[in-house]
Amino acid sequence: MFISTSAQRIQNLSRQFIVSSQNMLSTQLNDLQNLNIDEYVKTQKDSTNITHIKGNCPRKLYELFRGEHMSCGTETIDPKSEVPYHLHTDEEEILFCTKGKGKIFVQNQERDFYPGVMVYVPKLTLHRIVNLSETEELHLTWTLSPPAKVQKFKAGVNN
Repeated sequence: MFISTSAQRIQNLSRQFIVSSQNMLSTQLNDLQNLNIDEYVKTQKDSTNITHIKGNCPRKLYELFRGEHMSCGTETIDPKSEVPYHLHTDEEEILFCTKGKGKIFVQNQERDFYPGVMVYVPKLTLHRIVNLSETEELHLTWTLSPPAKVQKFKAGVNN
């Protein structure tokens, strides 16, 4: 009798869990149907947080998305320019080359950086990107997690 009562309780709990899961999934599907995809698809032209860094190392940073756990965007490095050695105290970073040819330095190691190359940079790790071209820009995407602080990004500060 005890076994059948326990089995019955487990069966009832399983039914409640299934119904609860179905309700939650139904709610999530309804939310997805009301999704405005324009809030999630961005181009450089949509960026409202653009940083133009001038001087010895000219480049442009475009923040395209900022969420609770990450931020991402694009960067364009002028010919014969670079992103000087820097580190991020709180953020890890993923860099992905989309156009051009350069070199990426992580700590004291160097690698070619060209379209299709992805580099993961842990927090507190020195890194630098150099555009080797005399005439063409180097284009890359970047993702920071957690998101970089807005004031640092707007100021062009890289740590």
